[in-house]
Amino acid sequence: MIECGCKSMDSVFRNVQILLVEANICNQAMIRSILTERGIAVDTASNGTDALVMAGYKRYDAILMDLHLPGMEGFMTARKIRKLETGIKTPIIAMSEVVMNEFVELADQYGMNGCVFKPIELAELFFTLELYIVDSGLSGSRFHLTDGVHEL
Repeated sequence: MIECGCKSMDSVFRNVQILLVEANICNQAMIRSILTERGIAVDTASNGTDALVMAGYKRYDAILMDLHLPGMEGFMTARKIRKLETGIKTPIIAMSEVVMNEFVELADQYGMNGCVFKPIELAELFFTLELYIVDSGLSGSRFHLTDGVHEL
């Protein structure tokens, strides 16, 4: 059983639905497998256009958004999802290999709530998901980098 320092993962994510937006099919399969092992229902999109359509038809508990997508990249996709009735309050968590304060600030400007960095560490992923899905008392973006470590 994976522990994130808060609650056990087996009970926290029961009935959670996530949209995973990831262009790399191998990364998509790996992340989907990790999430479904914890009981999370996962829909996938490989590009921003498909993600926008899916987010418009279904309300998700969170969206994991790769930023390097073909066509409409992740930042613009997040901004457009924020304009949908189904996406106004949905936590959007950026995924990227880029670990810089400027990146975090840009993600914040485009309406993203948090970010995880690749390669993805399981504890960080589940902590971030729990923070935005379970502890829903947060409003707006609240993240920054210190010493190369993502802090919320």
